[in-house]
Amino acid sequence: MPTNNSINTPKPIDVSSGGTGLSTATTAYGVIAAGTTATGAFQNIGTGSAGEILTSNGAGFLPSFQAAAGGGDFVLLSTVTPTSSSSIIFDNTIITSAYQTYKIVYNSLQNSGLTSQGADLVISTNNGSTYLSTGYQADCWYMGVGIGFWQNFGITATYMRLFLGGGGIVSGETYLYNVGTSRNLTMKTDVTVTDNVTPSSTYWEHSAGLNSSSANVNNIKITPTGVGNTFNAGTISIYGIKT
Repeated sequence: MPTNNSINTPKPIDVSSGGTGLSTATTAYGVIAAGTTATGAFQNIGTGSAGEILTSNGAGFLPSFQAAAGGGDFVLLSTVTPTSSSSIIFDNTIITSAYQTYKIVYNSLQNSGLTSQGADLVISTNNGSTYLSTGYQADCWYMGVGIGFWQNFGITATYMRLFLGGGGIVSGETYLYNVGTSRNLTMKTDVTVTDNVTPSSTYWEHSAGLNSSSANVNNIKITPTGVGNTFNAGTISIYGIKT
């Protein structure tokens, strides 16, 4: 028989009397949920682990803390500020199975060449021991102020052309899809180029490409176009996208 307290109710106070039905919360800082019935004792869900979210398990089941399921969140993985860099490599500490989609952002990126600027991308399935030189398909289109129509750069089978550059400062982004999966990697780039020789000239560029290898990609390399050219200003950042 329960012991009554000073207000003549059971101790612990049951739910029907406005209590929790508990004599202890069980877990410090734990989240409290309703009982298994409308008048059942409250239940402690616990605290979960850092970064987890409280997730419904459906009617009739206690919610629980679980790893976030994703939903398109961008996670900054690395930012590179190049100075006379002949290439920028994101290795298998960045290109992992945690993400299938990556976003590469160019912020005022500049190639040392004046008339032969731009950037190309190749991929590796052995963390950079070798880079694939076959199986690529890519195309690039550009339109400048006063041109009035899109012009086509052409197709290559040895790399994916990210953008042309044209002697300018590049800002924009590239999306890489199906990275680290058995499906073909695909690419889409949109950038704006401001000509650093003729500052009034601006170009809009779009490119798309793929590689037909079905092996998992775990390393990508971005190089400036043109013999002897380097990236010498701006930044390149890479984000993983939760899917």
